[in-house]
Amino acid sequence: MLCRFLEQQNFQVERGIGGVETAFRATIPGGSGDGPTIAVLAEYDALPEIGHGCGHNLIAMAAMGAALGLQANAQDLQGCVVIIGTPAEEGGGGKIKLTGGGVFRRRGPTLFAAHAAAAPEAGINALNAVIHLFTGIDAMRQHLRDDVRIHGIITDGGMAPNVVPGFAPPPFSLHARAASIVIGPYRERPVVVDKNVQPNVALARALGANAEALGIKLDEPVAGRPGSGASTDFGNVSQVMPAFELRYAVSERAGASDTGTAVGLTAGDLLRDNSLVEAAKAEFADRTG
Repeated sequence: MLCRFLEQQNFQVERGIGGVETAFRATIPGGSGDGPTIAVLAEYDALPEIGHGCGHNLIAMAAMGAALGLQANAQDLQGCVVIIGTPAEEGGGGKIKLTGGGVFRRRGPTLFAAHAAAAPEAGINALNAVIHLFTGIDAMRQHLRDDVRIHGIITDGGMAPNVVPGFAPPPFSLHARAASIVIGPYRERPVVVDKNVQPNVALARALGANAEALGIKLDEPVAGRPGSGASTDFGNVSQVMPAFELRYAVSERAGASDTGTAVGLTAGDLLRDNSLVEAAKAEFADRTG
C-alpha cells in the first residue's frame, strides 16, 4: 500500500531492497547539486495476535507526510531524499537485516550449510549455536544490570536431521543502555541485538526546534532513565550513520501529521544548510571514534 501510494505521487520506488522482501526505497525526484542524502525511515509492523499496539503504523504515516512535504519543495533541495520502508521491528530486526544487506552501506554476513552425513565437518551448526546461547544467557542472568532485557525463542531448528542447520532464525532480542554484552563468534548470527541508540544532539536540536515551532509539546527526560527504555532496531542504524528518532504521544494536539511535518522540515534544513550536516557528522565521528 505504501509503495502504491508513493508511486501514485511519482516517487521512484524500488521494492525488496537489502534482501528483505517487504522493504522498499523511494526516491523523491528533483533536487540538485551534490548535497547529502537524507533518509526518512517508514516503519510498519504489528504484534502477533494484537495488531497495532506499538504505533508502527503511525510511524509510516508520519513518514508519508514528510515525503509529500519534501516532494513539494524538491526544486529547492540541494541533495537527495529517500524514504526507506523498514518492516519487522517487532522481533524480526528488519533494520539490522537492511544494514547487513548494504542499505546503510554495511556488508552483510555469509550463510553456510552442509550435509550432516556427507560433509558435516564443512558446516557450522547454527542450531548448536542457539542452544549454547540459551544456556549461556541463563547462566548470565544473575550478573546482568537492571537495565538489561533479553528475551528469546526458537522458531526453527532446521529442515531435516541429516542436514546441518546453516541458519537459525534470530531467537533473541537484547536491549541495554550500554552495548557491553558480547555474544559468540557464530557466522550465522542467530541473535538479533537491538544496539544502543547513538544520540546526535545536532539533529535533535534541529528537529526539536521544528517541533516546538509547530506547537508539539516536548517532554523532559525521565530522571535517572536515559531514553525511553524501549528496544528498537533503529539503534543499529544510529551506530553506522548520524540519525535521530522522534517519539511522540498520540493526542488531540499532535499526531502523525504534525510529526511528519516536523521531520520534513528538519530534512529540508539539512539539505539547505550544509553546516548542520557537517555538525551531525562530526558529532557522530566523535561518539563512535
